[in-house]
Amino acid sequence: MSVEMDGRPVTFFLAPGEYDPFTGRYTNYYPTNGIPLQRWLTVEPEITREGQQQLQDMGMNHIDGVGNAWLRAPGFFVRLTGKTVRPVAKRSGFSASEVRLVMGLLASSELREATVRELAAWARVSQKTVAKTFDRLEAKGYLERTGQTVTARRYWTCLPDLLEEWCQAYTSVLLSRRSAPARFRLRDGSEWRALPVENAGGEWGEAAATDLLQVGALVVSSPLLYTAAATSTLVQTLGLLPDDAGAVRVRSPFWGEMPPDSMVGVKAKVAPLPVVYADLRALRDARATEAAYEVKRLWESLL
Repeated sequence: MSVEMDGRPVTFFLAPGEYDPFTGRYTNYYPTNGIPLQRWLTVEPEITREGQQQLQDMGMNHIDGVGNAWLRAPGFFVRLTGKTVRPVAKRSGFSASEVRLVMGLLASSELREATVRELAAWARVSQKTVAKTFDRLEAKGYLERTGQTVTARRYWTCLPDLLEEWCQAYTSVLLSRRSAPARFRLRDGSEWRALPVENAGGEWGEAAATDLLQVGALVVSSPLLYTAAATSTLVQTLGLLPDDAGAVRVRSPFWGEMPPDSMVGVKAKVAPLPVVYADLRALRDARATEAAYEVKRLWESLL
């Protein structure tokens, strides 16, 4: 799509994503050919206020068929407010227990093939919860089984779509209810990349993970570290000192120990890729979103 501004064309590219009228949110966006988010245009019959805000936070242009528009380019800005659109229905999401379980299924082929008993132990949920989750995933088309017995084979389908649905549930069900990360400062002369976080059971998330994975172009000003280690361990093992104004953020992981296959081909001390992806998406920042989809492509290459 092109519009004319002061006699010169301003070109926007149709965004290859999917708008979900049930949640009012935009999903499955994939930047391609190096075109920045600000040059993409989302066109939908209706976009909710939440969906509009999400797209604007990402820096992405949008137009709908009920009078809402937001177009921005160098020397060009249009904003129109039309009909207020609400999500058409409430879709039941995953529970907090299911969020933990589904994350493991997304991150590890070993867990996807594990028994119900093994999965229940890993996710710290009941076997009944695992069985019910499998039934739901099968009903949604993410899972096919040869039967209902314990020896039935499982065939997983549309995992990228499941990642998007899980991402929304993780953000609303788990992340939004967690307390803010604790803050620590590095000892003088130390550098976060050099910290032996594996000695404290730690894994880097968000921008720090993308830096170690060498994807995206995020500046790591406040690295996020996932670890269940006590403060005394962080002080003694990593040299991190409690400081409310410190740059390093520390948060307890909600998952158990991941099987080695969950990071096949990735030589970095980072959190499970679905978590890195969802945390970056939750920042609702254009650069973070671009980095998130590079993480998603890396995850898909490891399926």
